[in-house]
Amino acid sequence: METRRLCTNEKVLELVEELGEGKELFEASPRIRIKPEELSPVMTQSVMPSWIDSLSHTNNFRYGDLITDALPEETRAKLGNLSRFELGFTGELRLGESVELRLKEENGEVIAAGIRSSDGKPAFLSKLVF
Repeated sequence: METRRLCTNEKVLELVEELGEGKELFEASPRIRIKPEELSPVMTQSVMPSWIDSLSHTNNFRYGDLITDALPEETRAKLGNLSRFELGFTGELRLGESVELRLKEENGEVIAAGIRSSDGKPAFLSKLVF
C-alpha cells in the first residue's frame, strides 16, 4: 500500500482500513488454470470485422458473447442464477482468424476457453459459477 494504490481517494482508503485484519471486502480466486484437452469442443467462430475496435483489438464484450453462444441451451436458461463470472485474457483475437470454444461443466461451474486457430493457444479463459 505504500508504493502502489488501486485507489487514491483518502475517504475510500479509510473505509478499507476500518475493515480490520482478516475481514473480507470481496471474494477473489486464483487465476483459471486449464488443460485445453480436458474441455470439449463446442463451436468454432471466425473473428468478425464488427468485433474490432479502434485499436484493432477484439472488443472485450465479444468474449462474453462467444461464451454465451457456446453454452448449452439448458445452461443459458440458468444465466439469471449466475453468481460469479470470471474472464481472463491470455492472447488477442485478431481479424482473419477463428477461435474454437471449449467447455467443461461440473459441480455448478462452467469452465470455458477460446482457443486461437492461429497457434492453438488460449485467447481467453472463463469460469461461470451458478
